[in-house]
Amino acid sequence: MQITSTKNTSEPHSEDIDSVSKVKVVSSRRLLVGLALVSLGTAAIGIGGLSVWARLSQLTIDNAIVNARILRVRAPIAGQFKAVYANPGVQVKAGQVLARIKPDSNQEQALLLLQGERQTHLTELLAAQQSLTQSEQQLALLDQTGNAVLATDSSLAETGVQVKRSDVEQARSNVEQATSIYKRYRALAAEGAVSQALVDEKRAALNAAKAVLKGTQATLQESQTTLQATQTGSKYSPSGMTVSDQRARLTQVIQTQSSLVSTLKAKLDDTDRRLKQARSQFTNQQDLVVTAPSSGVVYSVAGDRSEQVNQSEPVLTLLDCQNLWVEGVVSAQQVSQISARQLVQVNLVGEDKPLQGEVELIQAVGNSPVTPAANSQGTEHINITQLQALKPPIKAELAGQPLMRVIVRIQPSAKMAQSQEFCGVGQIAQMTFPKKSIGF
Repeated sequence: MQITSTKNTSEPHSEDIDSVSKVKVVSSRRLLVGLALVSLGTAAIGIGGLSVWARLSQLTIDNAIVNARILRVRAPIAGQFKAVYANPGVQVKAGQVLARIKPDSNQEQALLLLQGERQTHLTELLAAQQSLTQSEQQLALLDQTGNAVLATDSSLAETGVQVKRSDVEQARSNVEQATSIYKRYRALAAEGAVSQALVDEKRAALNAAKAVLKGTQATLQESQTTLQATQTGSKYSPSGMTVSDQRARLTQVIQTQSSLVSTLKAKLDDTDRRLKQARSQFTNQQDLVVTAPSSGVVYSVAGDRSEQVNQSEPVLTLLDCQNLWVEGVVSAQQVSQISARQLVQVNLVGEDKPLQGEVELIQAVGNSPVTPAANSQGTEHINITQLQALKPPIKAELAGQPLMRVIVRIQPSAKMAQSQEFCGVGQIAQMTFPKKSIGF
């Protein structure tokens, strides 16, 4: 009997099982890829939306710089550097000695010229005061006597003539002295020893002395006429001048002489002040020290030991690290979009976190440079000039457009406070401004 075995047709083949598994894996992968693409698309849409929102709500200036106020210290005299104690990046305190300057030998000549100038002013002042006193005395005499001077008292008139003759002689002497001084200064100017302005001043003094002489000569003539009138018993002079006419003219002379005395006093006081300063600087040829007008960081040094320096030339500049701002130049159209009352985000290279700042000034480029540098605390020191350290760059694409300067005040970070880094001045910065809200 033959037994035949048969296979169960319902049992699946192994090949079919593998095929089904592969289909499932492929489908799962396709599903995951699809989900990933959908997620990326959603993220892209979100990022794009944020980017559009940022462009609509914010304005970024990426060509700004960190700026600060600097003080430019100038040489108070001409001379030679004996020592320079400050180097760029060094922090200094107010009153600290920064350099020493030895006065030039020609400063002695300047001192002698100042002494001569003082003597000239003093001589002119004494002559003017004497003439003024004489005129006041004659006016008082005229007021006391009144018309009686012309009627009976010829002795007073004779005294007046004598006084006026003395005035004329003194005025003539003053003219001669003023002429000599003017010629001497004109010769010095030709040699380049004094300025033309000083020569013009001496010419004016000579003209003033001539005017005084002319006035005293006229007054003498009037006194002589008055004397003739009193001797003849006439109330009037031959020219018809009454006592009141003489008084009016004499009063005018006194006013002119008083003004001249005031001017000469002012000149003498100014010369005394300059002479005192010059003597204190040049006695025994002592070195003159240059001190720091305020605390700060040395930004630049113009001189070095043994170099010559002229008066009012820059010696060095000091940087105020407590007075920092970020400055950029944009078009006027962009500025109109800025919401100036909101905080500004400032990004600096090397800083971990952005800084917060406030808009302090928006100004058209080309106007007078009214910046925080110029508006900060003032100084009366004639050898110090305040100005901003740098000028902000301007993009080429802004050429030909109305431009505006935008200044944002910031508080210095710990890193910017490092003096050797010049407090970050000159560092490129990016400023992000909130835009004004737009109504729909």
